[in-house]
Order: sequence, then structure tokens, then C-alpha cells
Amino acid sequence: MSLMLHCGAEPASREVVAALPKSNFKSLGSRHNPFPFIDYIESVEKSIDRLGGIKITGEDYGLSHDGSRFFGLLDIETDFSDGLMEKYQMQKQIGMRSSTQKIFSAGLAFSTVCFICDNLAFSGDITLSRKHTTNIMSDLPELIDDSLYKLTKDMRLIEGRYDLYSEKSVTDKQAHDLVCKSLDLGRVHSDKKGQYVVASNKVAEVLKHWYENPNWKKRNAFSLFNCFTEETKDIQFQDQSKRTRNLHWLFDEFTGFNNVLAINADKEPVIIN
Repeated sequence: MSLMLHCGAEPASREVVAALPKSNFKSLGSRHNPFPFIDYIESVEKSIDRLGGIKITGEDYGLSHDGSRFFGLLDIETDFSDGLMEKYQMQKQIGMRSSTQKIFSAGLAFSTVCFICDNLAFSGDITLSRKHTTNIMSDLPELIDDSLYKLTKDMRLIEGRYDLYSEKSVTDKQAHDLVCKSLDLGRVHSDKKGQYVVASNKVAEVLKHWYENPNWKKRNAFSLFNCFTEETKDIQFQDQSKRTRNLHWLFDEFTGFNNVLAINADKEPVIIN
């Protein structure tokens, strides 16, 4: 799947990313230590090799602001991805980001992509977020290792989550209610006030998908979830990450996923029947 790039961003090959001049990575202060984006890509790849059980099947990169901001997606297969592919036509991806101008930290996240509609949904928080300060390159390998280990553990939960979404029936009235709540999650919980999934100008489009999109005819939460991701797939990568994490939170609340989830002492995911 291709990265959705806006605001002057352009797709970039691995060779273009590797060829960025060293002048792009000048320090902006005594503790600021930006590093070449190709080094980040290679650090993730080396971590995947060390961890084992993950295979990279595709890569996609983008650059913006004269090469000062980097975004990347790696298509992956793991021992736990067969169920997602077979039941939901979904593949797992690793999202990466980094910058040279203190705009945002180096980040790593997991996402799912649906082959039916190319919808991208980030399934959890960014599990690696490291500022570009002194010692980042010595700290990064361990941070990436820890993040990928955590992500492979979390991956076991994703299939169970979407199973629950598929089992949860949704009426038209409930669909309208969830769309309204998606405009401000504070309507569900006060701690989420001001956070949202879609803007008000997308309400009609989400509902149009619910009533008319042939891919999502089943009246369940998984169909409605994908009606939302139809409208979040055309926004910037970093905003898309935030919005789809909010979307998962909303649907976890609606389906009761958080109530049937337990993590044992070894942090092994368990779904309680």
C-alpha cells in the first residue's frame, strides 16, 4: 500500500532517502542529534532480523519539507498474521517517522491495511518515541527491539479484537450515534474531550458508506469501523495515526473489547471467554 502524502510531501525511493545530503542533518543545538533516515530504516531491519518471526514484504517511503521529515511503511508477515489475512483480508504494517528539525520524535507504530479498500488503521499507540538528543543512535537498537517485541505480542490481540467487532451487531440508530460520538470522544468519556475521529464535514460520507458501500453490507461493528477508515485513509500519515487510534478506542468501548481483555503477569495477551 502507498503512503498517503500531503502538504508538499512526495513519495521517495529507498535510494533517494539514502542519498539525502549530510547538510540535512545538522544539529540545531547542543543536545540535538538528528540522524540519517536511512540509518533508522536499517536499524528497524536489523532489529527485525534479531527478533525473528517477522518478514518484510514491501516498503514505502515519503519525504516532506525539503527532506527534513520522513515517513515510512513496511509491509510485514508474522507467525500471527495468517488469521487477519484469511478472515479480514488485512495485512500488518510497521509505520515509521522521523524529522531533523525538532518537529516530532523518531516514532514507530503498528497498523493494519485492508486489501479490500486500502484503508489504514493504527492499532495502538506509537510504541517508540525518542527525541533526537545525545546518544539516540546508541539507544535506538534496544528501543526498537523492545518495541518490536511488544508489537508482536500485541498482534495476537488484533485478530481477537476484529472478531469481537464482527460479532457485535449494529443498528442504523447505533451507527448514527457512533458517528456523532466520533466528532468528540468527550461525549463518551470526559478524559477524551476534544479528541475526534472524523470532522463534521465527513459525517455524510461515513454514513453513505454504511448504507451504500458493497464491501460493508454486514450490519456489524467491523463494517462500520471500515466505513470510518474509508474517510481517514486520505489524510496525512501522522494525523491518520492519531485518528485511527481514536477510532479503535471508540469501537473498543462500544463492543466491550476492553472488558474482555486481560494481560497476565508475563504480559501475554489473553481473551477471556
